[in-house]
Amino acid sequence: VNGRVEASTTHQDRQCQLTLGHLPMLVHPNPKKIFVLGTGTGMTLGATTIHPEVEEIVLAEIESGVLPAARRFAEWNNRALDNPKVRVVFNDGRNYLRTTRERFDVITADPIHPWSGGASYLYTDEYFRLASGRLKPGGVICQWLPIYELNAADLRSVVRTFANNFRHVMLWLTHYDAEILGSNEPIALDPEAIDRRISRSPVREDLEEVFMGSSGEFLAYFVAGTEGLRQFSRDGILNTDDNLWLEFHSPMSRMLTRLPGDNVVALTRHRERLLGEGLEAARLYDKAHALFLWGAAESAEFLELFGALRARFPDYAPGRFLAREVEEQAARQPVLRGEASVEVRRMAGAPAGIVLSVVTLEIGPERGVVMAGDNEAREIYGERYVDAPGGG
Repeated sequence: VNGRVEASTTHQDRQCQLTLGHLPMLVHPNPKKIFVLGTGTGMTLGATTIHPEVEEIVLAEIESGVLPAARRFAEWNNRALDNPKVRVVFNDGRNYLRTTRERFDVITADPIHPWSGGASYLYTDEYFRLASGRLKPGGVICQWLPIYELNAADLRSVVRTFANNFRHVMLWLTHYDAEILGSNEPIALDPEAIDRRISRSPVREDLEEVFMGSSGEFLAYFVAGTEGLRQFSRDGILNTDDNLWLEFHSPMSRMLTRLPGDNVVALTRHRERLLGEGLEAARLYDKAHALFLWGAAESAEFLELFGALRARFPDYAPGRFLAREVEEQAARQPVLRGEASVEVRRMAGAPAGIVLSVVTLEIGPERGVVMAGDNEAREIYGERYVDAPGGG
């Protein structure tokens, strides 16, 4: 959208998109009727389709052209659009909720980033109140909360506005995003029930890929519940239809690369114990996670923290996910493949000599890019994306 990547098959994007689907499905005891706002790659939708309790899923999509794009991701979204339980409604998601009399066990939404024009209307007090009123008794809602290109004040605004409409709230923190869960009734987390439901294929295959393949792993991404989140957001500005503060404030955080690490620090300052478990692994991980997102993966502080985390808590799921990100980041460093001196003629002026560099960069397990440019001037003249043969 306007040059911005909306979704991908990278592990960090898949982790967020799958969490938005599986999290509310796993905490609800019997999710039969589901509402999904927005298609994107279809991974969040696809996560809801593979839970056997489901009887009907309503997908609200404002742009019909997104569906063919989502079909390109069929390998990653459980072929969601071919599932007979899915009913597609071409409508603005908020408008659909306002005009329908239907009630849902689960509502989940992965809207575009709040600084995009109009997107903040899916983060307002009025929207969350509307969604709250469309939940069945015991129903749960899950909402995407990016921790990048939003500052802590933006996050406090979203969390306060969300918590203003649900009696019980929780926050999960995945690698590069957060996911907020809300309900008007207490949210019961039963590890045995979650294990039983995760163990079913293909739910297990979905979640094992992002180190959430058991209740212990899945619950390790929990950060805070109602009390912690109310403390975090107590000074947040209420985002309303008539005071759309988030839409006008959030653009000031665009391209600020330190914000993901800053937000990890701000959110995890309010960490709470879950089911009586200790926080020692989480504390080590939080510091290492923030340093990694600050781009300090080669610093002595990160290496010491990360080494201690891996040595003392090798099975801690967020730490294992971080370890994979560290390995993949190291593998994705640009590689100089060759150089050649060439003479170029500018639009004006005498001919000049430059050194043309050819560089390759791995951007995923199945895709790379070949770039040619002037390394000294930091100018790219051309690039070509290359997929692995057979997509593997």
